[in-house]
Amino acid sequence: MNPLLALFDAELHIGGATILWREIVGNTFGIASAIGGMKRVVWAWPVGIAGMRCCSPCSWARCSTPHRS
Repeated sequence: MNPLLALFDAELHIGGATILWREIVGNTFGIASAIGGMKRVVWAWPVGIAGMRCCSPCSWARCSTPHRS
């Protein structure tokens, strides 16, 4: 299996819920970007863009595929 695809589809199971690791990473980048934006630092922009790129495939996949049961 392609290691990049395995990393892309990695999941964390908490209780009955499944969370993709890329969502956790993307949200962490988003929080860091928000903190950087409040402090008015330049690195907040690229960090925010990286976080958006991590989370975007998650929301696109949920809109185009039926809900997993």
